[in-house]
Amino acid sequence: MSVPQAISVAEALAETMVVEPASRSDVQKLEAEFRLARQESRFELDKLNAEIGKLRQELHAEIGKLRQELHAEIDKLRQEMHAEIGKLRQELHAEIDKLRQEMHAEIGKLRQEMHAEIGKLRQEMQTELAKLRTEMATLKFDLLRWIVPLILAQMAMTLGLFVRLSL
Repeated sequence: MSVPQAISVAEALAETMVVEPASRSDVQKLEAEFRLARQESRFELDKLNAEIGKLRQELHAEIGKLRQELHAEIDKLRQEMHAEIGKLRQELHAEIDKLRQEMHAEIGKLRQEMHAEIGKLRQEMQTELAKLRTEMATLKFDLLRWIVPLILAQMAMTLGLFVRLSL
């Protein structure tokens, strides 16, 4: 690598005086080109902004349309759900009514069986009571048959003792 040599101030001034007029015209050309490029860039930017605005409007329109479709679908599903709930409610009420009727029939059947069983028990009880009454009457008669002679014998003995003592 070589080290650049230092130039004198006078040489530098002379060189800039020669280069300066040429540089000015180049700078002016560059400035003109830059302005033109800037205008073209602004024009392109304006076109892009317009296109972005248009796309934004289209997007908003599409979102609005999708939102309407979504709300319509939700309403449709809601109506279907209400209809399904209504059907299920009717089925549930029908099943409850069916179970209620079966329950009432079963209760009625059990009542009849209970009444029949109670009737049988009453009949058995009345039969048993009749037997007990008959047995009680027989026992009363037997008791009287044994007590009356005992009482008469006791009275006779008491009378015999009384007569013996009084004489």
